[in-house]
Amino acid sequence: MLMVKHETCSPQHYRLLMARRDLPLPLTIRINEFCVFDDGIIYRSNEESQSLIRQMAVETNQPYFHAGPSHSNSEMYDFVQAYRCKTLPAECESWFTRRQSRIWPTPEMQQTARELGCFLIPDGHCDSPHKSIEWPISPSLIERHLMFSMGIIHIQCYVTLKLLKKDIINPYLNGDGKLTSFHCKTALFYAREQLLPDMWEVDSLFENALYCLKLLRDWTIEGHCPHYIMDDVNFLTANSTESKETDST
Repeated sequence: MLMVKHETCSPQHYRLLMARRDLPLPLTIRINEFCVFDDGIIYRSNEESQSLIRQMAVETNQPYFHAGPSHSNSEMYDFVQAYRCKTLPAECESWFTRRQSRIWPTPEMQQTARELGCFLIPDGHCDSPHKSIEWPISPSLIERHLMFSMGIIHIQCYVTLKLLKKDIINPYLNGDGKLTSFHCKTALFYAREQLLPDMWEVDSLFENALYCLKLLRDWTIEGHCPHYIMDDVNFLTANSTESKETDST
């Protein structure tokens, strides 16, 4: 399959053009029901996993759970169909060159992150008329790699944000909005990069959490929560795949 940045795709989203196995040419005949024609071109539908797991749930009399791009028969697990990109998408490249003098992440961490790469997952833009054939980028392994580099104080800060989110912030919003774990993790990433190492001490937990909350507040006022790795992605809009409560950590 070939990644295609169609003119109708929003930031972070691509289409998957079905290609022949023997030659780098587009398919001209549908090989199954998940091949969709659009303007004479065959694209891969993102509804395969949803359809198959729904069908299995019916046939085996099991429950069906859906959260963002995840479809599963158990509430305990998220299963996401994903295709690994053979090359790093352009949306992620600037992260590797931004502020080279920063202390975190280190050049070694970035090199490992580049090798981990990105995936395309099945979750089209909610407002797109072509959402069934759109696939957003997910740098989930890179984010996981960054989280594993965190120390105890950073994890404590993240847990503090999640507790505030669950017990204070979201109940206060009363359905008018929702702060997710992914928003909290994004704030932690930016704080980890921007604050000097000596500012991450055990007795600084309150100040660190407050710094993250100020970031979240500023993003809310601006109406723009930037993705830590990808360009031009706003996680305060409805189209944001990962702003849903599906956190890889």
